[in-house]
Amino acid sequence: MLIVNDKIVDLKATSGEFASYAKDFREKMGAYRAKYGDVIRFLRKNAYKRNASGLTEPVVPWTISFKQTAVGKNGDTETWKYAKGTPRKKDGQYILTQPSHLMMADWNVSLLTDADLAYFVISKTQEFKNGTIYIDDPAAVARKQAAEKRREVELNNVLYGEMSPLADDDTLQAVAASWGVSNTDKKDPNVVRLELEALIRSREKEKNKDPNVKGVKEFLASLGNVKEEIRRRHLIKWGEDHHIIHYNGSSLYYELTATGDRLVYIPVNKLKGRFEYFCDQVLQDRNAKMWDELKHNLITQEYLDTIKKVDDIKWLCKESGIKYVGVKFQDLKQQISEIYAG
Repeated sequence: MLIVNDKIVDLKATSGEFASYAKDFREKMGAYRAKYGDVIRFLRKNAYKRNASGLTEPVVPWTISFKQTAVGKNGDTETWKYAKGTPRKKDGQYILTQPSHLMMADWNVSLLTDADLAYFVISKTQEFKNGTIYIDDPAAVARKQAAEKRREVELNNVLYGEMSPLADDDTLQAVAASWGVSNTDKKDPNVVRLELEALIRSREKEKNKDPNVKGVKEFLASLGNVKEEIRRRHLIKWGEDHHIIHYNGSSLYYELTATGDRLVYIPVNKLKGRFEYFCDQVLQDRNAKMWDELKHNLITQEYLDTIKKVDDIKWLCKESGIKYVGVKFQDLKQQISEIYAG
């Protein structure tokens, strides 16, 4: 039995004050029965713990209250209760004879006999909302594991495959630099590949603690982005490697080395991925003026001397508003040099 604000909810209602609740109940339970069958198995996150000796400790019960506060459809605060059978009422309030459930590692709930309980746990408990308990879904686990294996194969192919876009050493250097690998233009390409792989895998581990960190999935997706984004990040990393810009650990700002001018503040929770955060901020459309000013510091004659490919000079022309069709490579370099390094 479901109770909201000390009123028993009529789960069969099609009109009146409980109609919307009843409709939500029927739709959700229908969907869950179609997906999971007659029984939902709830699991508890981190129910099994190991002691210092490496032995699994006995599972400590977790109390799930059958009285929960939730936000209603109109934004109002509602008090929900679940009762097995009909509870007694005192002073206008229903008193639960069983106020909670002690959950061990798992908990099976029948959708045939206790659909109201399943609905209460899924829709109203804080434990389900914050992930302390979740639904056992072997198919979803299998899909996740298969996706991870596919990403692993794809990552190895991208990093080491002969047909990969990163088989080109210049592209490899640009991509690795855009992800924060230092001095890619001074290292053997295979060293760059190994450092890039280590960086991506390290980010993937950090992602377990902070879902906002970019790991394997995001790395693979980034390769499908326009090359301009990678080139811009490569230019920024080149500037950091050559001390044109630097991160000041005292002020928590990226700064121009020559003047000390502050560019972007790095929040404490972004320090591990500070280069990535710095690039994200500088390259936002709203910071177009900052990016344009920064280019005038980054694009030096020394940088232009590293440009050997037509595609690279075309990109710089696009960044600079220079028409390049029919113009010789060296002439384009000279025009860019006059804008930035003159």
